[in-house]
Amino acid sequence: MRKLLLISVLFIVGACGQGNATSTGMGSTEANREKADDTVIEYEDYVEVYGEDQEELVVKLKDFINENLASEQRGEFYLNHDEREGDFVIQVTKETDVSEVADELKSYLPETDGQAFKVHIDHVTYSKAFLEKAQDEIFEEERRFFKGERKVLGAYVDAWSNKLVLDVSRVEDVDLEALAERFGHTDFITFSEGPLASLNDDQVPVPTAEPYITGPITEVNRGSKVVLVDNLIYASSKHAVIVNSSGEIAFDELNVGDTVRLWVEGGVAESLPAQGSAAFIQVVE
Repeated sequence: MRKLLLISVLFIVGACGQGNATSTGMGSTEANREKADDTVIEYEDYVEVYGEDQEELVVKLKDFINENLASEQRGEFYLNHDEREGDFVIQVTKETDVSEVADELKSYLPETDGQAFKVHIDHVTYSKAFLEKAQDEIFEEERRFFKGERKVLGAYVDAWSNKLVLDVSRVEDVDLEALAERFGHTDFITFSEGPLASLNDDQVPVPTAEPYITGPITEVNRGSKVVLVDNLIYASSKHAVIVNSSGEIAFDELNVGDTVRLWVEGGVAESLPAQGSAAFIQVVE
């Protein structure tokens, strides 16, 4: 998996070509690496800048971004730990001329006796401002964009794909038409589905993914619909699918001592016991 070190507050910018270490011209098209849907275009060329150390340069690059790029131009600003390991990356939206940004950066950080660092300037389709605003609106208006009781479990802006990643139980729970009506399209969204999205072909289907835990129920709170499994995790089960060998059962049919396989969705709080939301509970008989 591609690894990115996002640098403090992430930024979104706009661009169109890129200078290299010895030229302020556009990066050659042969050197471009485009993602599957062209949302991100990476340029092999780079700008060489100088600083006493990496920490000092981060501050200077942030200042450059804030002073020279409007919010609707800015993408992410990060330190790459993959193919371009150790290089800085500034993302700008495609309406922005990368060559101009490269020239401005060279003027802003002229050559000194300090350490040399490479800065790549890549093109992205969506500004971070747009993606974050969309994320906030989707959370605020969940009932508008989701069907039934299941809502968005989490979300984040992914720098590598330049997409808003929505963590959901199943895509079928999402009202894609409502999202498209509001934003014009849903191309900027990637969905990450939970265990309910893929069930096996057993007589009583269960998720194909490995359960979070298998163990005895050690506590049942029927009022709040929470079970404690093996004294290791409290699982809120208000929206969980619960089954035994005969089929789906009600929460009230769970009892202390039952051995269960538990699948969770969304994040798990690292408390002791841990805390999470149950997506699926299978009673092992």
